[in-house]
Amino acid sequence: GNGRLRKLSLEWNGITRLAASAIVQLLASDTTVLEVLILRDNPVAEGEDLYRQLRAAVVQESPNNHLRELCLGNTRTSKRGAGVLADVLRSGFFKALSSLSLYGNSMVGADGCRQLMDSLPQDGTLQSLNLAM
Repeated sequence: GNGRLRKLSLEWNGITRLAASAIVQLLASDTTVLEVLILRDNPVAEGEDLYRQLRAAVVQESPNNHLRELCLGNTRTSKRGAGVLADVLRSGFFKALSSLSLYGNSMVGADGCRQLMDSLPQDGTLQSLNLAM
């Protein structure tokens, strides 16, 4: 193989919003070939920093053509964070994303779920969305 990282699983590592910039740098890098990123069960989305920095990267960086699966379950995503994530999804930044998990983020609520649903690409790329509370 080429030795490039394809899957990164970081669940239950206590990763906080302080790591948001490093995560966004990884996702926005034109050299990354990461296909699966699992951040579940970390408070990484608390305070919306992760999603705000992703939205900023959408404007400055090339689209991410590799990430297929993004798991953000139990990451303390709020309704506001879901709205910012919806902006990122609507932008088409994640060209290959086929699975998005946001389960266990009860603060997203019905309005946040609606924003996410309205932002989904119409091309059928996203095949799995988990918003279970």
